[in-house]
Amino acid sequence: MQETNLPKIVTATNEPGPILTQIKIRNHDILCDEEPLYGGNDDAPDPYDYIIAGVAGCSIFSLRQFAQKKGWEIGDINMVLTYDSIDGEDVVKKETSFSGDLTDEQRKVLLRVVHCGTEKMLERGMKFINTIVEPE
Repeated sequence: MQETNLPKIVTATNEPGPILTQIKIRNHDILCDEEPLYGGNDDAPDPYDYIIAGVAGCSIFSLRQFAQKKGWEIGDINMVLTYDSIDGEDVVKKETSFSGDLTDEQRKVLLRVVHCGTEKMLERGMKFINTIVEPE
């Protein structure tokens, strides 16, 4: 049986300030806020930033692991992701460059690999089950 890292558990609590939120993921503490336009102080990345950053991280992990297995020298990976809403549709443009000397065929293969698991999960959609519970 294949091991899994599920379920993932994240906790969040409000912090002083209009929207600032502290988030705990395993042994990591991060903050989340909104821009002033949306009522925050911009003291931390907003939720969309974290989603897009997750896609960037997953994409680079996938590329590095794949290239390592193949023995390809891809060099440094640089990626720019841009989120926008176009005609009411959420769109992320992902541009990737490699400092290594790659063939056109290798670039075609890497273009498929860059479509990582987190990106696929977002495209499939997720089911959310919301409940209100009593405080502990």
